[in-house]
Amino acid sequence: MPTLYVLTALRSRAANTIAQHLVGLQVLLLWCRSARISLEDRVDSGTLFRAYELDALWDAAARPIAHFRQEPAARSQRSRNVVGFDQTTPSLGQDTVGNRRRAIRRYLAWLSERRLFALGHQPDAQKTYRDARDELLRSLDARSARHGRSGDPRQGLDDAERRALLDAIDPGSEANPWKEAAVRQRNLLMIMLLLQLGLRRGELLALRVEDIDLQRGQVRLIRRPDDKRDSRKRQPVLKTQGRLLDLRSDLADLVSTYILHSDTQNAKVYVEATSDIIDRLDKALALKLAPLAQAFTGHFISAEELRKAPGGVVRGGAQAPPLGACGQQAFCGFAAPIACYTCRQFRPWRDGPHAAVLERLIRERERLQSTTDSRIASVNDRTILAVAEVVRLCEEGANIEE
Repeated sequence: MPTLYVLTALRSRAANTIAQHLVGLQVLLLWCRSARISLEDRVDSGTLFRAYELDALWDAAARPIAHFRQEPAARSQRSRNVVGFDQTTPSLGQDTVGNRRRAIRRYLAWLSERRLFALGHQPDAQKTYRDARDELLRSLDARSARHGRSGDPRQGLDDAERRALLDAIDPGSEANPWKEAAVRQRNLLMIMLLLQLGLRRGELLALRVEDIDLQRGQVRLIRRPDDKRDSRKRQPVLKTQGRLLDLRSDLADLVSTYILHSDTQNAKVYVEATSDIIDRLDKALALKLAPLAQAFTGHFISAEELRKAPGGVVRGGAQAPPLGACGQQAFCGFAAPIACYTCRQFRPWRDGPHAAVLERLIRERERLQSTTDSRIASVNDRTILAVAEVVRLCEEGANIEE
């Protein structure tokens, strides 16, 4: 069952993420063996875990794998039903423990979801099992919060720190620590990509010239296998699936200056009504601007075409209703469904919950606007306008060609 889980639920993740999940599964299975618990029987019966067993399991996630390989006589005396740890057993770092616990929770949720599906048309049995599953996940979440990261949460730069950083990386600044002009220009571009697009370190290091479309004003983040031409011993990889981000005109100029050594005044970098001049983009404004932006380039399909879509159905989640379909039959590295709305291959379904997607994007933009700044909050503005155009066309109804 773990093999099926990895192949179906984790195959699109980065290699390091899969490795972390595998360690979490190893901890779970070793702990079950030590506690004389049949995980398969527990999942099938719906008994799952008792409170004291969950406490022991969560403690086990904080211990080295080597602890489980010790001979029973070498361990401290403990109950036959619960695996405990003496105080001399070394603990692991918070990040490692957190990754293991999240992997265990996700695997248990996946197992119980499969069992719930196998119950078929048995409403009473499904309700009983669903209640037990939900109680298990709530208990795990409560323990994760109780054992959460200590200290302050991660924070971005404040205004003073941001100004100091921008002053330091200014190619003409005396405070700039780099001497060569080309290096100063490169480092300025790297920092601005991180600040404006919110890229992870690996995403920045994996970026290629062909991933940047100056005419459209877009950057594509693409997950790729290892490249033989890349001489780096540890090649950067994307932690999540690929996505499409919008370039502001000032950042497009920096990219052009560094890569093309040309002027981009005549390039169609971005529509005038998007994040270059908008600080606050709500649903009403998005619906008004959507026809001008022309961010949505796909076309609608009927319910019959949705069932026969060659590229598969696009959903907002495993159990969510369909939003549409993909018009291509090849593998896509972008993160569905958000990246789909600006893709020419997207085939939205008129009765799909597109308004809910728009509301979610607007809420996330407002959250980023209040916690970061407008540059980071606006990275999905083109997607918002594309979704808004789909919502507008769905509301008009009669103007949709199916």
